Amino acid sequence: MLKKYSDYRAKFLDKIAQEKWFLALEQRTSIREIATVCQYSERTIRDWRRARFLPDYASIERLCARYTLPFPQIEKIPRFAHTKDAGKRGGIQTITKYGKVPGNETLRKKHWKMWWESQGKYVTKFPTTPLKIKKPKNSQKLAEFIGIMMGDGTVSSYHIGITLHSIDDKEYGTYVTDLIQDLFRTPTKIYKRLNKNAFAITVT
Repeated sequence: MLKKYSDYRAKFLDKIAQEKWFLALEQRTSIREIATVCQYSERTIRDWRRARFLPDYASIERLCARYTLPFPQIEKIPRFAHTKDAGKRGGIQTITKYGKVPGNETLRKKHWKMWWESQGKYVTKFPTTPLKIKKPKNSQKLAEFIGIMMGDGTVSSYHIGITLHSIDDKEYGTYVTDLIQDLFRTPTKIYKRLNKNAFAITVT
């Protein structure tokens, strides 16, 4: 039985060289045929062609043999060569965030179980527990809030949100936040939309 992949990846001189090699190969056959030969999905082959990932070394060998191609200038590197560097980066991030490397996992679970038996299972307020809110009376403020929700709001099972422009509606956002707190006596949170000039006022 043909092994699906080898224990090595093929590293080209650079991403451009990898892209050119696969584009040249595509002139001879289709992505579907390449995927069949390599025993990978068509999406994976396209990722190789775009140089998003390093291709499987054994697959390069098969393709060269199948289509009588000259063997490209590539470096044979272990499939999991990147894990050491990834682990080092992860360790640095963990220390930066927590100030230390996490301790004994067995001990952590033991202490968690002790906490659960003595306190945790008696806690009644969980994230899905509904907030206690003030029920507002019919008023102009309530009508205004409903209008805001109809125009800029969203409602789901566990939260409501109002999305506004982070520049044009900056002062108005403060007014809306105060309006919600005045009507319902509940805390609000504000989230900035990434890469957008917008922010969301939410009640969870």
